[in-house]
Amino acid sequence: MAIIVTILQKLQAIFIPLTFAIILAFLFTPFENLLIRKKFPRFLTAIILILVIFVSLTAVGTLVYTGLASFRNDFSEYEMKIVNTINDLSARFELPLDSVKKYIEDEVDWQEVFDKVPVTRYITKTMGTFVDFVVKLILTIVLFMFIMAGKNRLGVRMEKILTLEEVEHSSHIINKVKTQIIRYLFSKTIISLSTALTGMFFVYIFGIDFVIVSGLLLFLLNFIPNFGSIMASLFPITVCLFQYGFGWQLFAIIGAMILIQMAFGVIIEPKYFGSELNISPVLILSALIFWAWVWGPVGMFLAVPLTATMNIIFKEFKTFEIVSALISDD
Repeated sequence: MAIIVTILQKLQAIFIPLTFAIILAFLFTPFENLLIRKKFPRFLTAIILILVIFVSLTAVGTLVYTGLASFRNDFSEYEMKIVNTINDLSARFELPLDSVKKYIEDEVDWQEVFDKVPVTRYITKTMGTFVDFVVKLILTIVLFMFIMAGKNRLGVRMEKILTLEEVEHSSHIINKVKTQIIRYLFSKTIISLSTALTGMFFVYIFGIDFVIVSGLLLFLLNFIPNFGSIMASLFPITVCLFQYGFGWQLFAIIGAMILIQMAFGVIIEPKYFGSELNISPVLILSALIFWAWVWGPVGMFLAVPLTATMNIIFKEFKTFEIVSALISDD
């Protein structure tokens, strides 16, 4: 296990695109089957799939990268707003912070502070340069092509080395993993998109800056269980605090974010989608920490699908029944 984890960590430049390629293969299998039923030639089906994936991933990646870059560039405008907010806080609560206020106003370079924030380093490390993003995108698509091309011959190769019973068991596991992952990603995408659009609406009508960045964070971080939605909600609240101080907008956006997260995360998602993956909350937290350590922020997004896949596999083998019992939330 130690060797496997070390390999995953050291070769993440290969395994992260490979993991995304496998997930994309699962997600696009129904679309591929639809095109084949419509009598599209296989080579044309492959071209259509590649074009759809390339355009979609490029659009999403460019939007995220541009949004983060614009936020980084515009942060300097908030230097005086941060100072004014601190002054307002000290005056409101009569804090003896005269020396601190003078130091903040005269000595602190907020752009330099922002550059040293760990979040910035995580963003830089995760996104890299635009060229690095394009290289990873191309690698993901190439791996996806090989997976889609080879999956039709997988059954034939399995029949050569496995018994009929073993082939059926393996196919059952693969289909179960595929079904669970597709259901989870579909439901999570719908919920995350709805949360993001609703949040952007309130951010816009309250006149808060960085509407697009707020929406991106609400959408992307909602894929991180438990903590993601909270972290995403803090961004527009913090921007509003610096922009308007303790005006009505601050309390309005706090109330709106709480209502949005309660409505989508606590009421709508469990009611209409249920607990698709059946994983213990303790294991979800542990998986978040573990995969964040192995693959950084990307690992946090992949933690739940990877843990669910392991849980499904463990359930199918008696040797790992104890491990599955610890993971499951039954």
